[in-house]
Amino acid sequence: MARPSIPLNALRAFEAAARHQSVKQAALELNVSASAVSHQVRQLEAMLGVALFVRDGRGVKLTDDGAALLPKLVQGFGLIEAALDEHHGRRAHGPLRISVLELFAHWWLLPRLSSYPLARRGFELEIEASQQVVSFDTDNLDAAVRIGKGVWPGVTSDHLFDERMGVYGPPSLALDTAPIFVSRLRQQEWRDWCAGPRPPVAATAPIVLVETVSLALKAALDGAGLCFAGDRFAERDVLTGRLRRFDEAETFSERGGFWLVYPPRGARDPRLQNFRTWLLGQVAAEQAMTRLSHPA
Repeated sequence: MARPSIPLNALRAFEAAARHQSVKQAALELNVSASAVSHQVRQLEAMLGVALFVRDGRGVKLTDDGAALLPKLVQGFGLIEAALDEHHGRRAHGPLRISVLELFAHWWLLPRLSSYPLARRGFELEIEASQQVVSFDTDNLDAAVRIGKGVWPGVTSDHLFDERMGVYGPPSLALDTAPIFVSRLRQQEWRDWCAGPRPPVAATAPIVLVETVSLALKAALDGAGLCFAGDRFAERDVLTGRLRRFDEAETFSERGGFWLVYPPRGARDPRLQNFRTWLLGQVAAEQAMTRLSHPA
């Protein structure tokens, strides 16, 4: 026998509005607009053929039909949440699954993992590199590192760092003939950089568009030319003398900063908290070293 079509979004909207006795508060909880909550509740009322709320200027009041339906929904959603918590609890015994941008993985995270206690219980990692938007509900992930403004609905975001964009290349490069490798994803930042103070080489240098900043950095390290990259990702090769910075501009990435992002349940996951503490500690130590190397 086929299951009937159940309007879960409408049921969730009604349950939240009924608990809060407020459409506005339900909308805040569900990260949708108040009009969307009202629309979902009206759809549910039309399907059931009864009124569930009496609306007034200060909020909503349950009708007898609404009052009869609410306890069953509270119990049902409670069972769903308990099942998800149980599933997450089983997953919490395995490695922490994180998705990071390929640039962050290759040029920042992996060079620092020698200080991470991977062999200790509760510190195991499973890392994937991806540019794709992720969903913690469907992608079997515990956390991600992404670039942006840090405002994403339904998740917790910890700021790691911002980027200052600049031109880098091998110290011995002949600047009068060197091309500049620029990621196609960073063309607006490149235009912003070109509008400010810049070395003479940038005025006539040929531009080579590549897919990512990571490819641009690799081209520079291989001696193929200059690259346009963020300071956080070129810094280690600058310190070892493999690259030098050829400009003094302070152009911050318009795409935003890098953030550790995870669902609210991550606050109860010791694996995630282990990784988060280590990650933020690495960022803080790097910032302290930068202040010592470049005092104001």
